[in-house]
Amino acid sequence: MDKVLYYDISSRVPVGSTLSDDIVTEDGVFLMKRGTDVSASVAEKLKKFNKKVHFYFKDGREYQVPGSEKSELSQTDRSLVSIPASDDDRIFAFDSELKEHAREAIQCVFSGDVSKKESVSAAEDLAFNVEKAMKESADTSINLSELKIADEYTYKHSVDVGTIAMLIGRNAGMDDNDLHILSTSGILHDIGKIDVPPEILNKPAKLTDEEFAIMKKHPVYGYERIKSTKIDEDIKLAVLMHHENQDGSGYPLHFDATKLNIYAEILTVSDVYDALATKRPYKAAKRQNEVIEMMMGMYNKFNPDVMRVFLDSVVAYPSGSEITMSNGKTEKKMIVLSQNKGYPLRPIVAEKTSGRVINLMSDPEYLSYIII
Repeated sequence: MDKVLYYDISSRVPVGSTLSDDIVTEDGVFLMKRGTDVSASVAEKLKKFNKKVHFYFKDGREYQVPGSEKSELSQTDRSLVSIPASDDDRIFAFDSELKEHAREAIQCVFSGDVSKKESVSAAEDLAFNVEKAMKESADTSINLSELKIADEYTYKHSVDVGTIAMLIGRNAGMDDNDLHILSTSGILHDIGKIDVPPEILNKPAKLTDEEFAIMKKHPVYGYERIKSTKIDEDIKLAVLMHHENQDGSGYPLHFDATKLNIYAEILTVSDVYDALATKRPYKAAKRQNEVIEMMMGMYNKFNPDVMRVFLDSVVAYPSGSEITMSNGKTEKKMIVLSQNKGYPLRPIVAEKTSGRVINLMSDPEYLSYIII
């Protein structure tokens, strides 16, 4: 029985191992391709890189690094038709009680019949409950289909964004105060839509340029609604800046990376992800893998550090799910076993018929295959 051992370490990569990830700098400069065998000179270069590096040993030899993470995959002949979801995914989801509370709270937040103070109070109360649920959970990843709050887009979207933002923050090592800012600002980020004319907000078709110009004012409307309340100033600024981009192409202020706070940057990623993956009256929902591919192509819009944590936090293909792979000529059925952190589109899988284990990040036979 062959086995392949995978490790996560920072900067120290042993000679004789093989890279399972492409190595790219923070500035987007390509250094080395996945599948590179680590020689002494390669290992020396990677020490200077000083970032997390994923690698494995082809022959199953063990190399123990203090504090490293190790996982083991065995190739077997057993049937893989009904593999249960892996504990490695640890996907966060709402229970029924929290869903019901969320529906009620969001209705209050977006009600035009309550005071600004009551709206903010309802948002903070819901944020604390979501924070409590996440704190009590060991889950570190998110599958958007598990966060169904309500069919009405604005309600569902607000809770989704707050939860996704908080999960990114938690996986980035932020403290409880930071997480509260993220969850509350996520829940409130679209509160300005209360002041957008309903015929524009609920239009079941693409907006005209004039209508979109009005819609783009909702961050300002939201800021105006909450600026006089006693909530944290960073929450107010995150609501104002959640549609701003790193390159200055966002709105309403056209701020670039030098003027954005980290909470707004996390909200931007969370907001785009949820908006693309959710069905709207004028567009179908995109599959999670499609959304991730699109967002990876929008690198100039997002804080690269936030994107790295986001890609570690999202699950495109949950363990136990069946996928089909194709190279344009041949299709193969696979069962997802576990994730390659940071590369949600290239999980570790097993052939459905033979049980052969394949790491889509490094197996040369499958580098030309895509998941369809």
